[in-house]
Amino acid sequence: MSDSKPPSVRSEFRTEAVIDWIELTFTTRAPTQQQWVRGELHAITGDLSLYVEPLQAGDGGVSSQFAVKFQDAQANSYAALARIVAALDRVMPLDAQPIVTGLEISLDFYSKSQGHADQDLALARMTHRLQNSIAAYGNPRQFNPALGRNVFLYDPQTGRNDFIPIHGETDPYKINPDLNLRIGKKGGPISWQVYHKRIDRNQALPPSEHRARAEFTLRGSALTERKIADLPDLVNFQFETLAGLLHFRSLKSVEEITVKHSEPVSYAVGKLFSDSKAVTLCPLGRLAFRRDARTDKPRNRGMPEVRKHSKHATADGELNHVVRDRLKDLSRAFSTKN
Repeated sequence: MSDSKPPSVRSEFRTEAVIDWIELTFTTRAPTQQQWVRGELHAITGDLSLYVEPLQAGDGGVSSQFAVKFQDAQANSYAALARIVAALDRVMPLDAQPIVTGLEISLDFYSKSQGHADQDLALARMTHRLQNSIAAYGNPRQFNPALGRNVFLYDPQTGRNDFIPIHGETDPYKINPDLNLRIGKKGGPISWQVYHKRIDRNQALPPSEHRARAEFTLRGSALTERKIADLPDLVNFQFETLAGLLHFRSLKSVEEITVKHSEPVSYAVGKLFSDSKAVTLCPLGRLAFRRDARTDKPRNRGMPEVRKHSKHATADGELNHVVRDRLKDLSRAFSTKN
């Protein structure tokens, strides 16, 4: 698969950015129980699947704070969310505007190919491309749904290698596009997933809704740093400012990486790593030893600085333009949909 020509995104795929879900935390003036909050939200939205969780619940499950996760049309319209908040406030007075405590944004690639087999192949190739080129770092692993467990890969940030072989695989540096690539700590400030989406809420999707998906999730400090605190902060929010969180790069060839190294080093790098490997697993080119231009003395007490991206990777302009364009579309849709 790595020898295949990368698919042209705009000619072979329909692309779309969506808010997969948004979690709002409501504070009620009077303590109440989960079932009453869920009941009122069901009456307002007609949605029985809303996830409602009481926070710091006391005796009898009574609480004043409730985390509610909205999906689909509700999550992708500021007007719809504002109407829900206003309606809930009328029947169950709120102490303040709800706080945004979680936000997941997905970029989907739908194949334009005719026929299920051709679509499936195109989506597998695109999933492979996205997984190998996403420039996100920290605790990379792949979830195997058949076994219900993670396959941990080499982590260049920590040097950790908790690789668990499955189906005879023995290479902790290779991405398997049949599995779900996960990066970052689950529940942490920022995390990513890249996968071939065929199932939604434990239900098989029709082939026309299969897609290659890359997504990122923001929580806690990652939201605060981007000035997202309560729901009104999302009025006319420019989601394209988050494009750097879904960034793609291509690794140089082994020859380019090792051009200034000795033959033994080049051989070792070639054995360890090739240009078909994933950016997130690349252990090379992230450290920079910098010197002061005036004194020529080492900076940072001689300790290396960590580059944002490996010097052996170049930006994937095609994918990054698609990310920004679709996030711009999301900005318009979120602020104008009723």
